[in-house]
Amino acid sequence: MNRLLSLTLVLCTCWFVTVAGTANAIDIGVWSASSYANDVQTKLTNSGLFNVVDLFSCGNSTPSLADLQQYDAVFIFSDGSFQSATGIGDNLADYMDGGGGVVMATFAFWNGNGLGIEGRIKTDGYLPFTTDGQSGGNGLTLVPIEANHELLDGVNSFNGGTAGYHNSSISTVAGATEVAQWSNGQPLVAVFEPTGGVIVGLNFYPPSSDERSDFWDASTDGVTLMTNALMYAAGGADQDGDGWSQGNGDCDDMDATIYPGAPEVCNDGIDQNCDGVVDEGTDNDGDGVTHWAGDCDDANANTYPR
Repeated sequence: MNRLLSLTLVLCTCWFVTVAGTANAIDIGVWSASSYANDVQTKLTNSGLFNVVDLFSCGNSTPSLADLQQYDAVFIFSDGSFQSATGIGDNLADYMDGGGGVVMATFAFWNGNGLGIEGRIKTDGYLPFTTDGQSGGNGLTLVPIEANHELLDGVNSFNGGTAGYHNSSISTVAGATEVAQWSNGQPLVAVFEPTGGVIVGLNFYPPSSDERSDFWDASTDGVTLMTNALMYAAGGADQDGDGWSQGNGDCDDMDATIYPGAPEVCNDGIDQNCDGVVDEGTDNDGDGVTHWAGDCDDANANTYPR
């Protein structure tokens, strides 16, 4: 058989592992029917980009909407059957409707067969790719389409390994942005915003050659692809180029004049410095009183209301 399905069909028990990261206040939940998922959790955690990376592998249970909502972004992939492919698909659609970010990878884009996602996320048009079967190929590599896209930041090379597992033949749906493809022409990375949330599609199987020698080559940039996708889905990318992302405190990542510590423009009804207070002004002379609070000479620290 050429299918990875022959390796692990169904996980018979449910388990949950929490590993804390260090850098940003971004919490990631990974749901996978795969016995190789620890490799993914370890790599995401060691990136230092996430506050926590929780790993769930449940062949006999399905995350509820409340479970998903504990996380800024969730990562879904499979090589075994979902306990309820329809149930998880319905809940992921609800999660995205509320602004949640999803990253989905191989083999979740399988059409049926238990490994593929079903439910409303599929039937209501939330997926970035169409669904079909599975294929492989020795030495498949990443070919950029949108080379300057944030999802490819720091991605210099990616090699699918001797197996090259991916879903095939699939295509990027209308309205989604295809960011990269495989060297065989199949889509590899795409992003779609069909609702309040974002979904990033990664058409490769996430565990690496550190886990099994024929998986994607761990000396290439698969970890960066995954972390970029999760940061983007969680709002962790710096989308307005002001040096701050939603994940580290930017309260409006579509406006480069708004970020933590930005100069406050008074009487405009906008919280430029993201401290939760609108129009409090800036204390330019450090005397503890702003012009808007009554300082008649905010360039002189000795002049202020007493």
